[in-house]
Amino acid sequence: MADGTSKHLDAAAPADIEVRKIVAGIKRRAKDHPNEPPARVLAASVGVLGEEVAMSMPERRNLIQNLCCCGHVKLWSLKSGHFGSGLSR
Repeated sequence: MADGTSKHLDAAAPADIEVRKIVAGIKRRAKDHPNEPPARVLAASVGVLGEEVAMSMPERRNLIQNLCCCGHVKLWSLKSGHFGSGLSR
């Protein structure tokens, strides 16, 4: 910036804000419903998206990977014994 500050002045796009809310909802649902398969967590959390939001969403495999990072897939696979069931689509 010309004034030497390091403040970030760009406002987030509405689609990006919606994506962040959806991803947070996915993580919250995975935590609240550890017995649900990952595919069901995604389906229940995402719903119908507008075109701009859909284009900004992470790819499905990245969302599943997010569930792995928050421990959902590991917990689900141990309880159900079906480790890849929700991962192949």
